Amino acid sequence: MRKGLLAGIGFIFLATGAMAEDVKSTKKAAILTPLENMYGRVEARHTSLEWLDADKNSANQVTGYSLRPRIGTKMFNNRLDTYVETPLSSSARSSNFSQKQSVWVSTFNAFESEHFTVTPYHESYLAHENTPFSTIVALNLDAFTSLKSSVGEFTVHGGLEPKFNTGTRETMTSRVNRDPGKTYSLVTTKDDGSAEVKQQEPDSTLEYIAGVAYVPSFAPKFRLSTDTYFDRVYHPVYNAVSDEKGERLEKSGYALEDSTLTDVILSYQADSLTTIQNRTLIFHEGLYAANYKGKDTPRIQNRLSLIYKLF
Repeated sequence: MRKGLLAGIGFIFLATGAMAEDVKSTKKAAILTPLENMYGRVEARHTSLEWLDADKNSANQVTGYSLRPRIGTKMFNNRLDTYVETPLSSSARSSNFSQKQSVWVSTFNAFESEHFTVTPYHESYLAHENTPFSTIVALNLDAFTSLKSSVGEFTVHGGLEPKFNTGTRETMTSRVNRDPGKTYSLVTTKDDGSAEVKQQEPDSTLEYIAGVAYVPSFAPKFRLSTDTYFDRVYHPVYNAVSDEKGERLEKSGYALEDSTLTDVILSYQADSLTTIQNRTLIFHEGLYAANYKGKDTPRIQNRLSLIYKLF
């Protein structure tokens, strides 16, 4: 009886010790997961920007070069992917490279089925020198289907993506209504007589996406994709009010701004580590009443990249 009791107590201690070791191993594995799943790559990119005049002729061209190292990790069974990329850029007129604003991106595969995905993500630009922190928080909803034929595989997709812009930068907006005969301390009057106020809430965007990708059967290392983005941006509009309750800003609605972007990517997977990619971004008047700002945004942007996986 005593021997059986002692054996039982010994078994309990051994089992408890084994369970403690399992828990300890599980915790250790969870801590090491981000390190074990780390990855790195570097991209050498040649960028050319082109501005067009009113007749759609080339008005100005700018060329630049950049080296873009990236380090990231994957967690939660690879559902969360987060990385930081810090570009070192130079123009065609100079051989000196300088660090630019780093970008931090995280995507989470919240749901995935055979024809549908739900992916929340953020794209943040870290503060650098005189440039403040800014971020885009978005939710991507994408439906897709694939068709295989003798000439290759086609993938067609369409999606919806609401976005919100935020950050530490103080944003001023000229979208304010005021009585011309009154002076408001909340309103800044510029030299040209226009007015500005501090924006109380971030801009938001509703983006519609449609695209198609093609992988030829006779050249499976090549992939061609074309996506079109139709954006409707919502800018808050304010009323400047001054009455017996004091001065304040009241939101009166939103000003809408539309834009259209076509994104064409041709990539070649040279081997398991090396990818060559050409990406062309075209800002244009499109189906969604696009508003193209030629002075602020190049009409055509082309990026030729050599991407090498480090680890």
